[in-house]
Amino acid sequence: MKQVLLCSLLCVFTINSFCQQSGWKKFNHKYGFTIQLPNHFKEATLTASGIQYYESDAIGDDVMIMVETFGSKGNETERLFDNYNSALKDNKNITYKHLEKDHFVVSGYDDTGIYYIRYIENKEYNFFLRIQYSRQNKIAMDELVPKIARSFRTYN
Repeated sequence: MKQVLLCSLLCVFTINSFCQQSGWKKFNHKYGFTIQLPNHFKEATLTASGIQYYESDAIGDDVMIMVETFGSKGNETERLFDNYNSALKDNKNITYKHLEKDHFVVSGYDDTGIYYIRYIENKEYNFFLRIQYSRQNKIAMDELVPKIARSFRTYN
């Protein structure tokens, strides 16, 4: 039992050290959004459907950061409310939800771990930031998620 606890604490300390000691870099995406991530993150796959993944070898496979981009059509207010209601319907165990006139946030947990969703838009595109991570990475990610979320913006 002591070994498991010691190993868990060591993992949290290691991840925490990576998060605090590394600098941050800004990614400007061709579709018109920007996001800042710790230096150990890099751009990974960009799917044909417009999903940009970011990954880090320092944290592990159980942390996923992705931004989904899709074209905007219709009234901006209606799109915002429709996407907000879809996020509420599609996600389980919501622990936080917040709706503003130009964005929303939904977070909670599901079978794969903890999730954080932030939605923003510009005149051409809608952007969904989704951060997903295991409960083991909660302490480290609780320090990172607020800064990542604040940095997620449109620039067009």
